[in-house]
Amino acid sequence: MKIVSVLLFGIICVQHQTSAASFGGHEGFFGIGRNTFDTRVIGGSNAERHQFPYMVALHNQGRHTCGASVVSPTWVVTAAHCCDKNMGLNCATTQVVAGQLHQFENHLDVQKASVAKVVIHPQYYYNGTFIDHDITLLKLASKLVFSVAVQPVKLPSANQVFTQGWLSGWGVYQRPPTLPVTLQYLKMDVITNNECDEILKHFEPYEQLPLIDSMVCAMPPSKGPETGCNGDSGGPLADDGVLIGVTSWAVNCGTYKENAPTVFTVVNKYLDFINAHVDDLPLRDGN
Repeated sequence: MKIVSVLLFGIICVQHQTSAASFGGHEGFFGIGRNTFDTRVIGGSNAERHQFPYMVALHNQGRHTCGASVVSPTWVVTAAHCCDKNMGLNCATTQVVAGQLHQFENHLDVQKASVAKVVIHPQYYYNGTFIDHDITLLKLASKLVFSVAVQPVKLPSANQVFTQGWLSGWGVYQRPPTLPVTLQYLKMDVITNNECDEILKHFEPYEQLPLIDSMVCAMPPSKGPETGCNGDSGGPLADDGVLIGVTSWAVNCGTYKENAPTVFTVVNKYLDFINAHVDDLPLRDGN
């Protein structure tokens, strides 16, 4: 039975942390099994306002489901599994929220848009034991107005190499599973797939999916427990405003582990896909 973490919501109970109370009812997709959580913190730090202006949240029926990144005034990029109807998700009914620092805040920076078109990669595939081409484009029904709070991420060049990046998102940041109110971020080291394969050998096979060429791995520099987790799916791994990857999956983050990779869809392998649909890209490469 796979208990790899495809990093969205569907089986385990998750709570929003607030300064006054917690709100239950959020469910977390955590592969297929139920998991026991300990009390150690996964990691990450509170972001500052305007620190990640390309970061957006996807909300469905008043709940946070995934992250995404602004690529143009009318398009955002996210993970395909965030829009997988087989998981009970429908991005056609999703609200895209840009410019926010705290979830569901009422702030002048915040811009919201509905989705006019969902473009899932035509070769996307996920069956619970294998995932590939985990990338989707969402066309917005109304344009985003760029500001200090809302900016597009740059796309990488086809052969651009990265050694580090910053993961950001509103995913689970604490065990027991708790969703943060404030955007979290974590510096990570980008490693080769060969290095990632060797590290994954230290974890149980049922806790992971096959690593393939459309993926890139990142690790916490501390080699500690920091990792992406439920709700981070679709969000960015970026360096200096250049998009490296779209958050896809991780070694089961439901139980405490150290030195576990987070795995991303590597964006520079999908530039043709992005350019074929997005006709208003303001920044066409990261150089």
